[in-house]
Amino acid sequence: MLPFVLSDFVVPRTSALALVLTVAFAIPGTAGADTSIKGGFVLHPSEQDLSDRWLMTLSVEKPLNIRETFFWGIELQSAIYSIEIGRESAQVLPANGFLNLKWKADKFVTRPYAGAGLGMVTAFIFAGEEKSWDRQVGIHFIGGIEYGKLVVELQMQRRFVEGDSFSYILLFGLVW
Repeated sequence: MLPFVLSDFVVPRTSALALVLTVAFAIPGTAGADTSIKGGFVLHPSEQDLSDRWLMTLSVEKPLNIRETFFWGIELQSAIYSIEIGRESAQVLPANGFLNLKWKADKFVTRPYAGAGLGMVTAFIFAGEEKSWDRQVGIHFIGGIEYGKLVVELQMQRRFVEGDSFSYILLFGLVW
């Protein structure tokens, strides 16, 4: 049982960003790690309005080798959006978590990277008095470019459910 009802709880996007930034700076043991915060939109599927397809991510990655070209890390994703179920509107709160392996080019001003992750793709769904939790194991593939502290990333994400297709997510953010 969740301690709140999402339909009574409105979170401005700036408050959500402030919360994610606070958590990012509070994570212990991130010395020597790359931490990033990214925000963006789900490009596909695109049945929903653009305002209901945004996503925020927070990731921490530790190097696996001296040259810092191979990394392992954890990525958390979340958003708050609405969907229509029949004639009713429902609030959805995704809470995804992935364990990633990533390759990055040698440290230059522009640093391309690619990787993959395995984890849980979950969603808390609130429709009136009804509440449910959908959770499935999922995979995602990531690729992007770091330019100094800026990052642009494309993700392909899919649950291991028969008939499920890939979601495509475009993200922009900061890495430190």
